[in-house]
Amino acid sequence: MSEVLSKLKKYKIIFNLPSNIKENTSKNDFKKVVHDYSKAKFFFKTQKQQTDSIFKPLTENFELQIGNLRRDLMDRLKIPADFQIIFERKLLAIDEMELIEFLIELDCETDPAWFYLTEMHKCAKDLLELCVTEFSTKRIQIEQQRSRQMDMDAKYQEIVAKESKTDPEVNEEKKLNSNQVEINESFDKLIHLEVLATIQRTCEILEFILPDFYQLAQHILSGKFYRKKSKLHVFQLHNRAQTETKIIDLLNTLYYEFQTKADYHFTLLTKDRSTLCSCVNRVLKCHDKLSSKASSQSFLSSFESYAKELREHIIRDTWIKCKEEVDFIWIKEQWQLVSNDRSRVTYIPYLFREIISRTISLTSQFLRPDDTMRPVISDLFISCMTAFCDNLHKLGFDPNTDDRMLLMVLGNISYTRQVVKKELMDAFAESFARAKPLSIATQEESEKVDESERADESAATTETYDDDDDDDEDEDESDVGSYSIDTLTISSPNAVEMQKKIKEMVSQFSSDERWEHLDQMYELLASLVLNRYVSVTARTLVKFVEKGVLLSGYNWKDAPRPMTVRPFVLKVLLSLSLSHSRICGIDSAYADRVFGGLTERIAEILSEYLVGHEKISENGAFQMDIEIAFISRALKKFENERSKTLFMHLCDRLSELSGYRPDSSSKKSIKENILNDMQEKTRLQLNCFQDDE
Repeated sequence: MSEVLSKLKKYKIIFNLPSNIKENTSKNDFKKVVHDYSKAKFFFKTQKQQTDSIFKPLTENFELQIGNLRRDLMDRLKIPADFQIIFERKLLAIDEMELIEFLIELDCETDPAWFYLTEMHKCAKDLLELCVTEFSTKRIQIEQQRSRQMDMDAKYQEIVAKESKTDPEVNEEKKLNSNQVEINESFDKLIHLEVLATIQRTCEILEFILPDFYQLAQHILSGKFYRKKSKLHVFQLHNRAQTETKIIDLLNTLYYEFQTKADYHFTLLTKDRSTLCSCVNRVLKCHDKLSSKASSQSFLSSFESYAKELREHIIRDTWIKCKEEVDFIWIKEQWQLVSNDRSRVTYIPYLFREIISRTISLTSQFLRPDDTMRPVISDLFISCMTAFCDNLHKLGFDPNTDDRMLLMVLGNISYTRQVVKKELMDAFAESFARAKPLSIATQEESEKVDESERADESAATTETYDDDDDDDEDEDESDVGSYSIDTLTISSPNAVEMQKKIKEMVSQFSSDERWEHLDQMYELLASLVLNRYVSVTARTLVKFVEKGVLLSGYNWKDAPRPMTVRPFVLKVLLSLSLSHSRICGIDSAYADRVFGGLTERIAEILSEYLVGHEKISENGAFQMDIEIAFISRALKKFENERSKTLFMHLCDRLSELSGYRPDSSSKKSIKENILNDMQEKTRLQLNCFQDDE
């Protein structure tokens, strides 16, 4: 009896094992379960021959309980595809780590660490698919709302048209089309916002799941969970390369799913460049966050190449779209001055600046220090500047462009060269000077978000605030024509250093031969437009001279003694005075070039008309000599060698036609009196032609 009691006492732990396992399992105290399991396993191993027949029922019950426990713990490692569960906590928390360790200690046939890794992978894929499904559902709902709205608007317009007394097809068609465009744009915007939200959600899925995936994968490769010399530990040591390859394959399939879905959503934003850039930037930030979490770069190689290609593509494509928009900017010319000043600038230089500024702003978020794409971007930037020059050339040499329009083209050329080109160069250089690694930009953005949240909390507890300041901020943000940059205090060291860096960048770009060639192109275009303006203006002068010389009814063969300068001369000079005022408002340097050509042209016109005369009277020659002298004296400031020669030949021609001798004292006196009298009368009108004293 004592021997039996001794045996029972020795095997007490074995008899209590089923109840202990059941009790500890109900309490989720798996450490004790593992402890009891280890003791029992050791006992059965050492006492196998003696206990096979005695403890067989107990062993079977024990194995059944442990098997159920293994299945229960494996079920706990399964991850449901639920956004709330994923975003509320880490997937690889202490509980999951312990569950994996418990299962390994319980000799689970399936590797629990690998099982949980595949669960993470499956959960990420399912959630990505769920995001796309939800987006498709919302898109269908938006399209249905769009269709209903379009039908309602069409019916309303039809009712209004029937009630209208005039022809409804003529009066209501434009309004109906306008309403439909507005409806389409509003619903397109809703879809674009859903695309942005979907990209945001898919990036969050990767950012929440993959860091834990990387960590668990590294634990598997390092053998963290496995006892040394255990089967799983030995297996992992001998198959590390194969295991790493399998892990990378899992990641690559997940990256491919993400990239495919992202690319599809990008195609829906071809008409919304701003939202497209926001989506791409979000993907790049996602890559950057994962890059900082990945324990091995091999885990991220596929996503790395995608992010690089995506960044380069969005920069290049945005600039190409910008150039396509600039190529046809001439179509939007309305030939209306944007202000009442004398600069003669229309809307399109401002529109051009807005387009380029917007492109610089959109692409600046993708730039990196010492960016390898800088030469490509510079080429595209210069091609846009060249394209605008081509637009101005097209406008300047359109057959329907008159002298007034030519002055506007000239004003646009001058404003672009002197103002727009410099501003865009500064903004372009500044975008590179301020470029930062994406990791720093992401960190700063997170800090800004935190500061914003703290500011919101502070504002919520504040009873009063300044509405005017908020309005001013809104107005600043709505200025699409300006390139927004981070504000720095001018006196701060960072601001001084940044200004120095910007100047260096501007100097680098300005030294480019293509930039100098571009400046020469605008200079050449200005010369061509000036020449065409001279040609067009000369047509008006021809009409004045033709009326004064041929069609005025003046009897050249029996002319009276000259008393004054005839009106056609004043018309010519007043027309030139008006042109002078307009050109000087654009650029005073243009005036000498234009009026040097116009002075030559006037002399040529008078010569052409005098050649047609066979003979005129001496008084007629005297009259013409006085008028030529008045024109020559008024335009003396702009005379060149050729125009002087032409005026001298005119005097010789008059002598040939009439025997007129301008050097007689009486004629000189009469001529000088008439010229002085007319000069005094026209001093104010023709003052612009006088030399500055």
